[in-house]
Amino acid sequence: IATTTPTLHGDHKDIRLYNDVLRKVAAEEGAMINDLYSVVAADKDRMICEDHIHLTAAGIEVVAEQTAGVLREMLKQ
Repeated sequence: IATTTPTLHGDHKDIRLYNDVLRKVAAEEGAMINDLYSVVAADKDRMICEDHIHLTAAGIEVVAEQTAGVLREMLKQ
């Protein structure tokens, strides 16, 4: 289950709440978490476009690398 990425709008209380629910469900179901929120939040200004919502090319690359890593871990199991 992948978490929702941040935006450049607001305080993200709603996004963090949604991601907390995702984490809880994933734990209950034994599903792996792909924490995209943390990856993008680490450098929001570089990862999020001028529209304040969509990912930049750098953001897409980082999210793709993160997702590939999670998939590799899943294949090991």
